[in-house]
Amino acid sequence: MLSEFEQFMAEVANLSPPEKLLEEPEYRLYYDDTGFIRLATQRNHPESSEYEYMVAEKEIWQDHIHYRVNLRTLKLEKVVMDTGISVQLVKSTKGYQVVKGHAGLILEQEDNWTGDAEYYAANI
Repeated sequence: MLSEFEQFMAEVANLSPPEKLLEEPEYRLYYDDTGFIRLATQRNHPESSEYEYMVAEKEIWQDHIHYRVNLRTLKLEKVVMDTGISVQLVKSTKGYQVVKGHAGLILEQEDNWTGDAEYYAANI
């Protein structure tokens, strides 16, 4: 004999819609006529698109902004993105005051930091 709660849960289970199974992802990269990747999809791919597409591995799909399509070979090529800007910081006795051991945590003058601090300056 089922308890009231068990009967209620059985009714809820009967009312619940069946689980939808997601389609297996297909990692598509859509590219234009210059090889620049314009769109990346894994499900619900567009029915029609002005761009051609290729299927890629998941790892490349996740990092697709660093790739372009070679239109002659139709293969993906890694794009080197060098901004030309490089500033290295070195430990110093003046410059940016930071939390000791955490160079990314810059302390402002109005911060009431009571722990250990150190300084970094541009390596010029």
